[in-house]
Amino acid sequence: MGNMFARSIQRYRGVIATLVLINIIFSFASEYYMTMYNIMNILDHSAISIILSVGMVFVLATGGIDLSIGSTLAFTGIVAAQLFKMQVFWPAAWSWPSLSVWGSGSRMGGSSHTTGCSRSS
Repeated sequence: MGNMFARSIQRYRGVIATLVLINIIFSFASEYYMTMYNIMNILDHSAISIILSVGMVFVLATGGIDLSIGSTLAFTGIVAAQLFKMQVFWPAAWSWPSLSVWGSGSRMGGSSHTTGCSRSS
């Protein structure tokens, strides 16, 4: 396990060095960059991308392919925005888009599984 981690670090050393260099430059450029507030703000704004990336890794690792993740995110955002605009009680405005996406994703996954379209030949 340790050897695999060391090989990964060795393989991506240029990317890691660039990331460290960028952080050093920005921390000197702004006194607010390395504050806890800014770090939490960056993590908060990247949470959706992180969750979608983990989901895509899971789909690809299991041998499937899913190109609908962007449209699913857009659909969920539109439904949630419309519900909030109509001033629907917030738990319902949160749960309805989630349940509709879960249902449509289950339907699409089930249909691709039964038709054999989920794996490339």
